[in-house]
Amino acid sequence: MLRKSIVFYTAISQEDDWKGYETNRIDSITAYKIKTDLLPVIQKREVIPLDKMKEDVKAFLSKLLILDADEERFLHCFAMNIVRNFFFKMRK
Repeated sequence: MLRKSIVFYTAISQEDDWKGYETNRIDSITAYKIKTDLLPVIQKREVIPLDKMKEDVKAFLSKLLILDADEERFLHCFAMNIVRNFFFKMRK
């Protein structure tokens, strides 16, 4: 379900035809951003080195965000205003 949510969010938020995910945007996250946006919502005040956090997230997303042909076709069709229900019938 996480995967479908990400693909759907990509479809509704894209401005152009989908060209791929870029995990290098994670590198722009600063320690200040973690302190002000992430730590307040984490119950346990666990300190994780920022570089380690970025490395782990990029590795996780790189595996998760390899889209199959149906997912890519959905994004392409959505960008062209061709909405089909095949996406929600795909694998679970």
